[in-house]
Amino acid sequence: MRVEKILRKNESETLIDRNVNRNTQQCSVKLPRLQIPQYSGNILNFNDFYAQFEAAIHKNSNLSDVEKFNYLKSYLINNAEIAIRGLALKSENYDLALNILKERFGRTDMIIDAHMSQLLNLNPVRKSQDVKSLRRLYSICETYTRGLENNGANPNSYSSLLYPVLLKSIPRDLSLEFSRKMYAKKENTISDLLGFLTSGSGLPKTFSYTSQKGVISPLTKVAIRPVYYLSRLSGESRIRVWGRGLRS
Repeated sequence: MRVEKILRKNESETLIDRNVNRNTQQCSVKLPRLQIPQYSGNILNFNDFYAQFEAAIHKNSNLSDVEKFNYLKSYLINNAEIAIRGLALKSENYDLALNILKERFGRTDMIIDAHMSQLLNLNPVRKSQDVKSLRRLYSICETYTRGLENNGANPNSYSSLLYPVLLKSIPRDLSLEFSRKMYAKKENTISDLLGFLTSGSGLPKTFSYTSQKGVISPLTKVAIRPVYYLSRLSGESRIRVWGRGLRS
């Protein structure tokens, strides 16, 4: 019995040693160092900055408030640095500095207003052949509408305001085609319009097309012209064409 106890004890100690060695090896793996970007006071970037700072510095129990405050100061430039300028590097001023920054740059209503401002001042795209600008317009709309939703804005509260602005920002031929396609729907939304730009849904049969000018389709004998749209999956431009009714 004594021998069995000794053997079991040795086995247990061996397992513990293995676990310790495994944990030591895991802890010794060096993770890539996270770089927190400097914050200049752009309201649109405050949430991203604060989330990174909070994870890396604010919640680090190994740092004192003075050290955290010193790190915070090192990341601030321009308007953000000016906002807390004059606060002495003391532990009691750390929370005060955070509250000043949150009140100045992190209020939800201000962030929503900043996103709305970007969407209300879109640079319109005049030509449907300008795929690069259409893709950029789509990306901007996606970014800022997502920002609105992430900050608690109800899509129903801003869609009716932003929809006509976005509709006027796309080329007229695409606007007319979208209106024709969605004619039966009582109320169109931004999501409908963005979906139209990314998928080209509702346009007739897809043809291969390389020329910038109208060509004659060998299959249909119909003069066709290009309508560009954005690919949801690949991010590459594609082309859809439809007949204009000019038979050869």
